[in-house]
Amino acid sequence: MFKNINYLLIIVLLISSCSRGTALAKKKYNIGMEMFASKDFFGAKSSWKIACDNRLGMACYKLGEIQSDIYDEPDRAIDSWKRACELRTPEGCWSVGIHFEDKRRDFTTAKTYYKKACKLNYPRACVSISRMESY
Repeated sequence: MFKNINYLLIIVLLISSCSRGTALAKKKYNIGMEMFASKDFFGAKSSWKIACDNRLGMACYKLGEIQSDIYDEPDRAIDSWKRACELRTPEGCWSVGIHFEDKRRDFTTAKTYYKKACKLNYPRACVSISRMESY
């Protein structure tokens, strides 16, 4: 009898912990957006990193963007975009595809990530797949 109560308590604690993580991630994502708009790139990057670590895919995508465009950290950007893709954020998948197509000329990997983004209903990725069919 007590074992079932302990398992129930563990489940409740895990769910509440996930909810707090999601709330924190959304808050940090929004703070990051405000900081980015005010050109506080370090603050935006820090906020999006926390949100990404708390499994908010769009924050991982934004983190990758700032790592790529502002801080010139392409390898970190790829890691962030891949994380976004794993979290079912199609912009992350598409960004990985773009990087592999344009920068590394690895069309097989690019197409793999475009297909993932397309399956997540990201039209630009579907267009990229069609365009690559002519290669």
